[in-house]
Amino acid sequence: MFAKSMIRRAFSAGNKQTVGFLGIGNMGQSMCKNLIANGFHVQGYDIFEGARESAKANGIHVCDSVAEASANADFIVSCLPATAHV
Repeated sequence: MFAKSMIRRAFSAGNKQTVGFLGIGNMGQSMCKNLIANGFHVQGYDIFEGARESAKANGIHVCDSVAEASANADFIVSCLPATAHV
């Protein structure tokens, strides 16, 4: 439900909104691909190099840090394995 309202707001504003995505592993990448397919710019970060390389191959703008992935984002999403990682 929240994602649908986010998408409606993004398109009604007439501009491409940016999502900072923290945790672009298996689940995060699927979510990022859906966001990109719905017109969002996604900039993401993951601590694992393999996840970053895979994300880059899937069209996600990969950042070098959490701070960079969060910079100038309209929304920030985290998809991390446990509360301790947050």
